[in-house]
Amino acid sequence: MSGWWILPSQGRVTVDDATLTGIDCSSIPADIYLVRWWGDKGKGEILYNHDAQFPVREKFTDLTPYVPLFNEWMSIAESESPPISLSQAKSVKADMIDALFNTKRQAPFHYPVAAGDYYWDASDATMQASTVPAIQNLNAKVNEISGKLNSAIPALNGAGSSTVSQVNNSIVPSGNTLSNAININLVNQINALVNEINSHIVAPEISIYSEFNNSVAGPQATNVGRLSADLQTSGQSAGPDLITCAAPGLDGPLLGFASFSGSCSASYLGTNAYAVGNYFSNITDTWTVSWAPVANVAGSSQTWVPVGGTAPVNVTPTEQAAIIQGIANRTNALTQTKNLKTNQVNALTSVQAVIDYDVTAGW
Repeated sequence: MSGWWILPSQGRVTVDDATLTGIDCSSIPADIYLVRWWGDKGKGEILYNHDAQFPVREKFTDLTPYVPLFNEWMSIAESESPPISLSQAKSVKADMIDALFNTKRQAPFHYPVAAGDYYWDASDATMQASTVPAIQNLNAKVNEISGKLNSAIPALNGAGSSTVSQVNNSIVPSGNTLSNAININLVNQINALVNEINSHIVAPEISIYSEFNNSVAGPQATNVGRLSADLQTSGQSAGPDLITCAAPGLDGPLLGFASFSGSCSASYLGTNAYAVGNYFSNITDTWTVSWAPVANVAGSSQTWVPVGGTAPVNVTPTEQAAIIQGIANRTNALTQTKNLKTNQVNALTSVQAVIDYDVTAGW
């Protein structure tokens, strides 16, 4: 319903391009000549009879008094040939819902403040203007933060680069030198010590107790008896030379050595002492970036003109926030109602059901 006209004197109602007559317009005062609604502007105009008032149109925003006339218009349209379709009827009702929503959400909002008990303009134009001081404060604070960051970030980058350079120059080479000193003076010496122990102690020890076990304590290959066997049995010949064994003989075999311990008089390890020098130096503190904490945005009292007022009144930041929040809460509630009613209209299945649906209830 982008636009419509009502001519009460002729009982004529026009919706978009569809004009129907025979509408009961008795609810409209007799001195009104024309009622005009601009759907795209969300407001209407009333033109009075020339003999009743100078022909300058008056503005209005509440569609409620004219809803019954549009319901009657749809009832007549249903009997036309061709009749109004279900989708067209739903569109007309949905436009009525939108018009009522816009009227109610922009209605004056009641909220008492310290300066007095007032209603506040909630129209789109006024709401936009009321947010300008807050936006300006926000912009100023963002600019303050940006200015500090613009100077701080390069300084932080420079300090970080300086720290990296000091680490690379003071710690990395010293650490490498320390690693080399450990490798040369500890690792290599330990490896040499292990090799000396293996070759001069472990290997001779294994050779000595192996030789004793094999040659003295154990039997000889090819049945040649060794000392242990010869000393155990009396009166027995052994070996190819038929040597007579001692009597009375040992009461058991000679015990073999599990290991052999001894001392080695040769020194194979170097005696030079190696000390790792102090290769580390302190890193200089390079963090010289100055920072002053950014203060919270300080709200300021504003002077607002209440509905019907002739002078502005003082409104504190707390009162400003409460008024804006109250209008926002009201708009949210109205939006839910609008969406619910629109969905209900769209779910109807007959033109008559659409006509009977009350768009003015439930707000």
